[in-house]
Amino acid sequence: MSLSTLLLNLMRPLLLGEFGVAALYGLSIGQFLLYFRGQRRDSPIFRRVMFYLWIVDTAHTIFSIWIAYHHIVVGRIHLMDLLCVDWCIVAHILVTGAVCLVIRLICISRIWELTGKSRLLSAFLAAFSVLVFASVIVTCIKVGLVRVVIDIYSVKTFFYITLGSGVVVDAMIAATLSGILWRIRTQFKATNAILSRLMVYVIHTGLLLSACTLTSLISFGTRNSNVCIGLYLILSKVYLNHLLVFLNTRPLLGERHSLSRLWRVTDSGRGSVQGGSA
Repeated sequence: MSLSTLLLNLMRPLLLGEFGVAALYGLSIGQFLLYFRGQRRDSPIFRRVMFYLWIVDTAHTIFSIWIAYHHIVVGRIHLMDLLCVDWCIVAHILVTGAVCLVIRLICISRIWELTGKSRLLSAFLAAFSVLVFASVIVTCIKVGLVRVVIDIYSVKTFFYITLGSGVVVDAMIAATLSGILWRIRTQFKATNAILSRLMVYVIHTGLLLSACTLTSLISFGTRNSNVCIGLYLILSKVYLNHLLVFLNTRPLLGERHSLSRLWRVTDSGRGSVQGGSA
């Protein structure tokens, strides 16, 4: 592969990925504003967690911009800098893993509440999610030891473990939530309508997130840098925007069926399912 082809395969997905990062960051800003203005019944702790997620998401955006600047602008002047692994690549991988971990733990906390605080299932999913993040940390260390970008494939095993385990845990969380929502159906039609909508949302979200991670995994294995780099740049923002969309649409579900919120993070930390008229 010629140097010009290598540079093109690196810069093109970086540029496209940056467009995606900018668009999704703008969307998440709007979603955060809607959340903090409208979702005042959530506990202060949960709202604080969401605020920290916004800070981390902003840092993720800054790291993404710096990666693109380093390889597209600086690299055109200093060719050796273009081929070197910049520290922001490691930081970006770490922040992506941290955002995904927090969002998974939020979903697992809902499983914990909806199952009557069943410790075994929630602890298993939480431990699995933490192990996925541990694999992210190991991957960051291995990537940090690589000096040239094209040598990142020398640590491909760690990327396979990280992305593959992410696909599995996302599918498990989605399947578990769907099963729980199905089991807690009641004799009230309004409540069942909300549960059906939530199940459809959970399934679609789980499939989308798993598909994004799986596509990144496959493209990395086939060395399709256009897909792999572009998708991985926006991966954490896809997770975050899906969480924010769900949080901001809870009042719409309640208002449409004259019900209270189905899935509220209260001051006591308890999620609730409330029935309505049949």
